[in-house]
Amino acid sequence: MCGLVLIASNGFGCTCRGSGGRFPRESAQIQFQTADAVFEGLPERFDLRWSILDASERDAIPATRAVMAEKGLTAGEWPHLLITFRVLRTYKGNLGSTVSIVTGLVTQDCTGARFYPGFEYLLYARKSQSGELSMGLCSPYGWTRSTEVEGELRYLRHQPPVPSDLQRVRDWTAEGRRLYEASTGKICGSISGAGPGAGTVSFLPSIGYSPFIPPTAEVMPDGSFCSDWLGPGKYYLHYTEVSGTQVTSAVFYPGVTGRAQAATVEVVAGETRSGIKFNPPRQEPHSVRGLISTNDKAGLGDGDAVIQLVRSDGAPQQAWHAQWIDFKGMFPLPKVKYFRFENVLPGQYVAYVSVPQQGWLTKVVHVEVKTGDKFIVLELDHRM
Repeated sequence: MCGLVLIASNGFGCTCRGSGGRFPRESAQIQFQTADAVFEGLPERFDLRWSILDASERDAIPATRAVMAEKGLTAGEWPHLLITFRVLRTYKGNLGSTVSIVTGLVTQDCTGARFYPGFEYLLYARKSQSGELSMGLCSPYGWTRSTEVEGELRYLRHQPPVPSDLQRVRDWTAEGRRLYEASTGKICGSISGAGPGAGTVSFLPSIGYSPFIPPTAEVMPDGSFCSDWLGPGKYYLHYTEVSGTQVTSAVFYPGVTGRAQAATVEVVAGETRSGIKFNPPRQEPHSVRGLISTNDKAGLGDGDAVIQLVRSDGAPQQAWHAQWIDFKGMFPLPKVKYFRFENVLPGQYVAYVSVPQQGWLTKVVHVEVKTGDKFIVLELDHRM
């Protein structure tokens, strides 16, 4: 059981090993022994935790290019989700009515476990070095109504097995797919004035989400879109349109820039919410330009320093910007470089510098792109 992938169309660069069991009952025995906490839970809140977004402009924070839990980083330094579960039943561990699980934001590196609103899960969690319960994509967890997990639950509840508990379970049986589709819903609608095949709609749960891996749907040439199966609950819709390499539209439903002003659309199990009319307004792009300085350019190789312009108003990663800065050269000067981001759409951003090595600090700059161009100054400091 490797996270029971609920949206089969998404592919990951991560390969998970098996749970170690040949069939559900054996898997439950093995996973129970190695887990620090075993429980059934319902996700209630997803909180994005990232030092970049939480920092003030006075704070010097690690500049490590952290899109994964790199060795030596604490949970406060790499971007992650803190998922709060309502505990429905505990099998191992001293748990209260709710429990928090730390997981990464992405799936390609196996740090990010994927949980969906409205689904009850069986989870086998382990403690990290910091003592927090944590899970990744390859951690054992799954939907409690799936055939495999039902077999594991019978073992954990000390119930007698049925024949399927002692057999290898086939993924996505016809009955399993029918049950899954009856437990989920869809959102379908149209984008006014969308370019042919140029846009995507992201479906962002109102209880929180990772900006890296939200469910998405392509906009068809006629402007229509339809989500894959979604867990029950309320969702924000975000439309991103790209022309070549340029983002030409990035708005929330029904046509606003930030999530705070956006409306939600509710998904009901077994139903398709159709007829959603999305009217993205025309957005005037601007530029964000400035200077980046460092106290030790000798420690930076070609392409090590990256200026990141991250949306802090809830927009997914498709609306972010990045630019590589080359400090490499024969002469000690300059330690200051000029940069310019063109075609930046209105929104709230955080600008910072990241590098792959340890020992570097950066300060963030909060940027509101609304009218006119913006000029900012960034710093990259090497501490021995």
